[in-house]
Amino acid sequence: MQEPSATPPATSAVANETTTPAPAKASWAMRIGLLLFVVVLIGGIVALRMRNAAGPRGGAGGRGPGGEQGPAPVRTVHPELRDVPIHLEGLGTVTPLQTAVVRARVSGQLESVSFAEGQPVHAGDVIAQIDPRPFRVVLAQAQAVLARDEASLGQARVVLERDRQLHAHELLSTQDLQAQEASVASLDATVQADRASADAARLNLQYTRITAPIDGRTGLRQVDPGNLVSSSDANGIVVITSVNPIAVVFTLPQDDLQGVVERQHEAPLGVRILARDGVTVLEEGHLSVIDNRVDATTGTIRMKAEVPNEHERLWGSQLVQVSMLLETRQGVMVVPDSAVQQGPDGAFVYVIVDHHAQVRAVHVDRIVDDVAIIHDGLALTDDIVSEGQSRLRPDAEVHLESDPPPPSGAPGGAPGGAGGGGAARRGSP
Repeated sequence: MQEPSATPPATSAVANETTTPAPAKASWAMRIGLLLFVVVLIGGIVALRMRNAAGPRGGAGGRGPGGEQGPAPVRTVHPELRDVPIHLEGLGTVTPLQTAVVRARVSGQLESVSFAEGQPVHAGDVIAQIDPRPFRVVLAQAQAVLARDEASLGQARVVLERDRQLHAHELLSTQDLQAQEASVASLDATVQADRASADAARLNLQYTRITAPIDGRTGLRQVDPGNLVSSSDANGIVVITSVNPIAVVFTLPQDDLQGVVERQHEAPLGVRILARDGVTVLEEGHLSVIDNRVDATTGTIRMKAEVPNEHERLWGSQLVQVSMLLETRQGVMVVPDSAVQQGPDGAFVYVIVDHHAQVRAVHVDRIVDDVAIIHDGLALTDDIVSEGQSRLRPDAEVHLESDPPPPSGAPGGAPGGAGGGGAARRGSP
C-alpha cells in the first residue's frame, strides 16, 4: 500500500512564486521617484536662471527687483531746418510718340524687303517692293484709252467749229448745233475720267514701292518675300516706332493735381525715369501733357512726360518708375518720420521735459523719404523722442545717454543691461 505524497513542499513553492515580484515593484517605484526628482531639480535650475536673466531688464524700463517701474530708455533728436525737395512718384509705361503699322496699299506679290529687323529708318526710305508689272499694264491701258478719247474730243471740237460757221450763215439749224456742242461736252467729260483713271493707275504703281511713313526703328518682319500682301492684312509688313524722343505715361493721385498744374504753368516740371528698382536713373525729361480728366475708379490722373532717349535706354511698353520734382521747400522744420506717432486726435510726438515724456500735438505737412515736415507745434530746442516710444506714456520718466548710469540693482538696470549708458543716444534727423 502506497503512502500519500507530502503536500507542504508544493505549498511552499507556490508561496515563493507569488512573493518574488515584490522586489521588482520596489525597484520601479524608486526609478520613478528618482526621475521626478531630477525633473523638479532641472525645472528649478531653469526657473532660477530665467529669474536672474530677467533681473537687469526689469530695472531698465521694466520691473525692478522690488517690482517698481524703471525709467524707459529712449533716443532723442532736435528738430532741424532744411531745404527739402518734394518729389512725386508713380508707376509709368514707356509709350512711343509715333507708331506706324506698315501695310501694303495695293494687293500683290511681295517681291523684296529692303530693311533689317531692328534697323533705324527715316520717313521716305524704301522698305519693301511689290511686283510692279501688273500695275504697269493697267497704267498703259489707261493711257491708251485716254489717248483715244482725246483724239475723239479733238475731232468733235473741229466739227463744232465748222457747225458754228454754218449756223452763222443760216446753213445749219440751231438744233444740230446744240447736238454737236453736247457731243463735245460728253467727250470732254470722258477724257477727264480717263485722265483720272490713268492717275489712279500711276499712283497704284507708285504704291508698289512701300516706304517708311515716319522716322523710327523697325520691329520684327511680319511677312516674307514671295507672299501675297494686301491693305487688309492685320499685322502688316512691319511696325515702326519712334524711339528718339519717346514718351512715358504715368499716374499720380488726384490730390497732387492742383500743385502740379500750378507749377506746370510756371515752367515745365522736371521728370526722372527710373528702373523698376527705383534707384537706377534711365533718362531725364520734362512733363508735357496733363490728362483732361481724373479716373474716377482709381482716383488718379494720367500724365505724359517726354524724354530725349538719346542712348535708347527706354523701349515701348517698358514698365518704369517716375519721379517728378514738384518744388523745393526752403528752410522747413523736419524731424525723423519715426518720431511722429498717430493718436485719436491726430499726429503727435513725445517731447522730453525734465526727464519726463510729454505729448505734443503737431501738424505734419508732408512726409518725404525718412523725414516729416512739421508745419507747427515744435521748437528747434525741443528734445523729440525718435526711438523707444512703445514704452512711453504721458509723464513717464525716461533715461537719456547724458544721464549717469544707474547703480547696479537699482531701478534703471544694471550696467550692461538694456537701461545702461548705451541704451539711449541723442542724434539728429
